[in-house]
Amino acid sequence: MVENHQEDSRLTIVAFAWRLLCAPIRWLGVGLAKLFNALSEPTLSDLLPPVAPYSAVAGDDALLPAARGERLFLDVWRVPPAYREAMVMVAKAAAEMPSELFAHGRVHFVLSRLCPDPCGSVTVERLRAALPDVSVTFLNQILRDLEGWEDVYLLPATDEDNARALALGISDMFRGSLVRVQLRTRP
Repeated sequence: MVENHQEDSRLTIVAFAWRLLCAPIRWLGVGLAKLFNALSEPTLSDLLPPVAPYSAVAGDDALLPAARGERLFLDVWRVPPAYREAMVMVAKAAAEMPSELFAHGRVHFVLSRLCPDPCGSVTVERLRAALPDVSVTFLNQILRDLEGWEDVYLLPATDEDNARALALGISDMFRGSLVRVQLRTRP
């Protein structure tokens, strides 16, 4: 009986000593794992903004910016490869655009993506509809700037234009109501 007790004591002492020796190794292992994780490449999810709350996503046209971003993230997976590659180029161009020209670049880009009518222009009415968050005054100024920089032509109304197109056009003291925008082609 005494012999079993001595043997149990020895086993307990050996197990305790073993735990004491292994504890720093285990602690070192956990520390190394944390260090490895910190130094390893972040995942895509680590680089993205936090997920928008559900309440921000539940809307149609009046989306909050976070919900708009979430919808864009999801749509990237649904478009053909050519559009995914183009999205990357557009995102890079938008990120590199100077802040004072960002609105002008956005309007020019939207204009370039609207299908022109048979005469090669887009009505100001359609452009306004594509940019509902841009005020009338601000869009008018941007279009005047783009025309001054020789990026677009602002075209006056014709007999074919309706009253709505005239009302949504840009009033010009010398040229009348400018109701169409046409991108200038570069040589």
